[in-house]
Amino acid sequence: ALIVKTDPPYKTVADLKGKTIASFVGSNTYMVLLSLLKGGGLDPKKDVNIINLSPDAHYNAVMKGDVAAYDTWDPYIELGQERGGVRILAQGRTA
Repeated sequence: ALIVKTDPPYKTVADLKGKTIASFVGSNTYMVLLSLLKGGGLDPKKDVNIINLSPDAHYNAVMKGDVAAYDTWDPYIELGQERGGVRILAQGRTA
């Protein structure tokens, strides 16, 4: 899932153009992120800045405003939702 704070006005993946996204680069969810970005009309190399962070650091980075979004998987999706302040912007699937 691609996670954002509840209060920014992001409605679609395309709204992340020019923003920084945290990912655990090399993971299966990184591949989902690339697919979600392309599906949203964004070039992952030109339209967003993807930084490599461990899944444990994603929630704090988005809450501090260091990144606009992060991609993750369960149980990190549920942990973020339990902590509050985040929502799912888009979801993909791994093969």
